[in-house]
Amino acid sequence: MAGQKTAGQRMAVVGERRSYSGDICTIRFIGSIPDWSEPALGVEWDDPARGKHSGELHGVSYFECRIAGSGSFVKVSREPDRSQSLDEALCDRYVSRHEISEPHISRSKTLQTVGAEKHLLRTSHVDKLQLVSLAGCCISRFQLAHQLTSLARLDLSNNLFESIGDLCDILASMNVQSLNLSGNRFVPGGKPVNSVTELDLSRTLLGREETSQVLASFPNTTTLSLASNMLQMWPDIKVQRLDISDNLLCSIPELDLEELNVMGNPLVQIPVMRMHTLFIDTLPGGWADTVKLKCRDLRLGPPFGDQPVFIIGHCASLQAVNGTKITSQERTDAEIYTLRQAASGRHELDADRFAVLSSLYGTPAVRPFSRSILARQLRLAIEGTTFEIVNDAGVQRLIIMASQRLNKPLLGLTLSFRGEHIRTGTVGDHFKGGESVELIYT
Repeated sequence: MAGQKTAGQRMAVVGERRSYSGDICTIRFIGSIPDWSEPALGVEWDDPARGKHSGELHGVSYFECRIAGSGSFVKVSREPDRSQSLDEALCDRYVSRHEISEPHISRSKTLQTVGAEKHLLRTSHVDKLQLVSLAGCCISRFQLAHQLTSLARLDLSNNLFESIGDLCDILASMNVQSLNLSGNRFVPGGKPVNSVTELDLSRTLLGREETSQVLASFPNTTTLSLASNMLQMWPDIKVQRLDISDNLLCSIPELDLEELNVMGNPLVQIPVMRMHTLFIDTLPGGWADTVKLKCRDLRLGPPFGDQPVFIIGHCASLQAVNGTKITSQERTDAEIYTLRQAASGRHELDADRFAVLSSLYGTPAVRPFSRSILARQLRLAIEGTTFEIVNDAGVQRLIIMASQRLNKPLLGLTLSFRGEHIRTGTVGDHFKGGESVELIYT
């Protein structure tokens, strides 16, 4: 940046956290931009909806945003919200007006006297607080002159601090068990805080390595939230309860956890899930993946979560669905219904599970569908249509889709390729992809 910096520019620093009218951002650029008479601050907003672009103007990129569309420019002369220390925020929120306005120390004097917060906190009753919430208080620095001896839960979400070293120094001598740092952007580091067992790092955009570094400062964490952090790789962590929802994970390692939330991830495969409680909203392998769900309480999102009868029928280990305990009658009804639907071809069920249910309730007699009616329905759906098939899996998916649409098993359905009929299970032996295959009812 050329030229002499203004007073406002000297105060601003790239990487600094600021708040404007209650919206928090990080400064990513300081300098001149076209059509502005004064220097600009390029900022990345914590709330992407507050942004206007990704750091570019008139085709020129001035800075980068971790979340697309979360950037904008702010005049360097614009006054940010006042930041404060931990002491000041605690005093503002938890010291009563009566205590502040006592004769021996006036409000105006409080704001001007060095150590005034220390005096107010010492003469108040904050040492008896067990839960302190200082969310969104524009805290940029950690100074705490008075020990909060009873404090067990501390919420510091959505603030302005850029590192947690000083915070760890303060907490190391306290007995805080639950710490909420969500919605902040900070650098890891600090002495170990052994008392913390519950830690919220959601919406911090911490990467895989940074997460491990933060946990080194909280080595006894058993309950952890890493939700909405744009994680693409599974972090190297050891906890008992983990919320890693709304990230960018495509796969999950085999885990031994008490509770796991992986909703909102674009999963393409899942391992065997052995845990007490599982939150999941996709089964990449369809109903076949239910054999991997070795959990007792399952919280499933759509499209599987709205079919609890089938979930119970598939998963023998389940004791509850969406937090509701399964009664013995509900289990019996669900298993019989699932077995009958599978036997009729209306539902997909693992062969081993089908055998288990058949041994319990007997193999159900299936009433065959009218072949002539089915033929007419199939002709209406697929006659004269050519599909582009790439592999066996593609063929199976196409057949399943048609089956669900017709609500009938596709008896007698074959594939025609180069004028020859091919059984659906052997398409790969004849067809390598890139050519057309016609579905024909025979």
